[in-house]
Formats: sequence, structure tokens, C-alpha cells
Amino acid sequence: MPELPEAQTIAQDLDGSLRGSSVARTELLFRPSLAGTMPLSELHGRAFTGAARRGKCVILRFGDLSLLASLRMTGQFVFGRSPGSGEGGPAGGKGKRSWPPHVRAALVLDGFEGPEGEDSLMFRDIRKFGRLHVCRPADEEALLPASARGRDVTELSPEEFHSRLASSGAPLKVALMDQGVMAGLGNIYATEILFEAGVSPFRPAASLSRHESDIILEAARSILDQAVRMRGSTVSNYQAPLGPGSYQELHKAYGKAGKPCPRCGTTLEKVRAAGRTTVFCPLCQK
Repeated sequence: MPELPEAQTIAQDLDGSLRGSSVARTELLFRPSLAGTMPLSELHGRAFTGAARRGKCVILRFGDLSLLASLRMTGQFVFGRSPGSGEGGPAGGKGKRSWPPHVRAALVLDGFEGPEGEDSLMFRDIRKFGRLHVCRPADEEALLPASARGRDVTELSPEEFHSRLASSGAPLKVALMDQGVMAGLGNIYATEILFEAGVSPFRPAASLSRHESDIILEAARSILDQAVRMRGSTVSNYQAPLGPGSYQELHKAYGKAGKPCPRCGTTLEKVRAAGRTTVFCPLCQK
């Protein structure tokens, strides 16, 4: 699932690429991908006015309407060519082009053309868990999933960050990934942040001193800022409209179980906790 840096990268790519375009028509190829009661066709004829991120969600705005996108496990926004845009591409029935595999919805655009003749923004979702939602801007907050309503970890003051951890009854890593406590973190960045801070992921969140929580918050801000600048971590199914990220090249703990700790040389261990795989250094993160 895309986390804060990946969702931020997707929003930035779309915000810069779609300016000046408008929706000519829409295609909904998998009905369950659209939540709510407002049809995707409500976007017809509306000009794109910007994109933003809330938590792990991406919001596309078209004047007085918004398109909320909860990408979940495998949702992606990619540019492509609509079946009626010319020759080439996969054929479907009688030689006519069809949408590529796993495309669940698409916006065919006026005023936009990619470097290879792309004229559409496609929502691709292999596992079909992602959801789109057309709504009025005033309704965005109420319709966002709970995971996108909390404040970003990067927005919290040191005092508020410590207070939220102190009020949690969960182990530290679980608390960091609790979107009701703070939004934006998932398994990748929680693992990297705690490794950088040198704190055990199994430590009760409420047991941290103010000094310790300050170290964690500083690590979070530094790592997330660099990850955004490097377009996120391209692992599993993450793909942004304008290309992959490269922060995975700097991962020190995530996905490194069995390898030596880059800080002390101790073998990094992997434990299944709270339903997620946790990689940590048993010496550096006592």
C-alpha cells in the first residue's frame, strides 16, 4: 500500500501533468471500484484544477467536484491511450484496441497528450481493493476513509506527537501505523524510522520519554522528507504516473532480514507482530 511519500509523489505528478486539461469522457470498467452514489460521468466537461494528498489518499479536483482515490493494496494512476485514440495497443474483438489489463476506470482527457500519445488517466488495480469516490469538496472530509482523516506525522508538534504516543496502549510500531493516532505511515517507513531512531518496535508506546519521542519524530521528518524527494519506495506494486521512486535504495531495515545491520553488523531479525512483518536489529533496537 502506498504510504505518505508515494501518495505525495502521485499527487505531485498529477498536479503538474494535468493542468490545462478537462474530462472529455469517463469509463467505469469495474463497478465496485466506484464508491458512493455520484457517477463518474459527473466529471464530464470539467476542468482539472489540482491534486492533493490526505494521509495515504490522493484527491483530484475538478472545479466544484472532487475525485477521492483510496489506492489500498495495488491501486495506481497511470497515463495511457484510450481505445479510440488510434492504432496500436492490445487488441480486443474485431481488431479494436481495448483498455490494458487491470484498468478499472479511466478519464479520457482533452488538452492533455503524453510523450507517447497518451490521452487518458487510468486507474489500474490488480487486486480490486482500491476505491474512487466522486463528491463535492465540502463532503471530502466526511467521505475520506478513517485512515486519511488523522493529522500527518509531519504536521504534529513534538508535544502533540509525544502526547499521542503516551495515550496509546499499543506497541510502538503499531502506534506509529495507527492512522487514528497519526496519518501517513505504514510498514515500510515505520520500520525505517524506528531503526534510525534506535528504538525497539515492541516497546510500549506509552513508555517513551519526551526525549525518546523527539528522536523518533526527528527521524520521521528526515526520512519522509528524503523519501518524497526520491519519489517514494518502488517495492511491490507502487508506480507513480511519471515514473518509479528510488528511496528503496536507502532502506536500512525494511526487507533486509538476515542481513547484517548497517550500524553494528548484528544480523537483522524478522518477527511477525500485529499481523505485519517487523524487521529490526536486536542489538541497536533493544
